[in-house]
Amino acid sequence: MWRYERIAVAGTFWPLHKGHKALLRKAFSDGGEVFVGLTSDDMVRRTKPGEDIPTYGIRKSNLLRYFQDAGCADRAHVFRIEDEYGFAADFANLQAIVVTKLTAQNAHKINVRRVARGMKPLDIVMVEIINAEDGRPISSTRIRRGEIDEEGKVLGKR
Repeated sequence: MWRYERIAVAGTFWPLHKGHKALLRKAFSDGGEVFVGLTSDDMVRRTKPGEDIPTYGIRKSNLLRYFQDAGCADRAHVFRIEDEYGFAADFANLQAIVVTKLTAQNAHKINVRRVARGMKPLDIVMVEIINAEDGRPISSTRIRRGEIDEEGKVLGKR
């Protein structure tokens, strides 16, 4: 029924926008069980210093609500991740990881670590980046700056 029994995807997912939803939809369309890595509060502080991002608990609740509304909560497993490897370098039974061109490098690093540990590399499933109506990528940073909304509608000029 699915291309993969177990597939992974990861991110901060705040705010949860059209691009994130495309990434997650691909994971759920290709995978029977979807393992979602959600960045920890410490990782957010290290990788996005000074950004106004809610706590892990709030972001996780938001994701779980999205999964429930999308009818796929029973196949979702959310895990806290502390670095770019997350659990994907440790879970031998994973078969694939869903990324964009902006995060593909992390998937390659994960595969190097998996092979070094005697595991099979993950298939890398690429999802196209979704552009806002101005032709530039939808990103959480742009949304937090007030440039665009979660659907990619332009809100103001920079």
